[in-house]
Amino acid sequence: MAYLLISMLTVLLLALYLRQQTLQQQVYRLKERLDSLADVTGHVEYKSDYISEKLQNELKRLKKSGQPVQAVKHLREQTGMNLVQAKQFVDKL
Repeated sequence: MAYLLISMLTVLLLALYLRQQTLQQQVYRLKERLDSLADVTGHVEYKSDYISEKLQNELKRLKKSGQPVQAVKHLREQTGMNLVQAKQFVDKL
């Protein structure tokens, strides 16, 4: 009985993992499509990696005041960027 339960849980977890991977791929393709449409229409503010001027100014202020970690954290909260991307962006400011 325990083996059956473990087998069922394993299958369920595998199915959930595969579904999550499929959804991540769909999101990636949608971001690419959105970026392409934003380029074609001239609306760069709709690109998935767009950072508003207001947010850039906030990040510069945090960085200049000796709070680069807070700047990275704020950028990640506002954009959903991963840690490496956010740190690289703040470092370039």
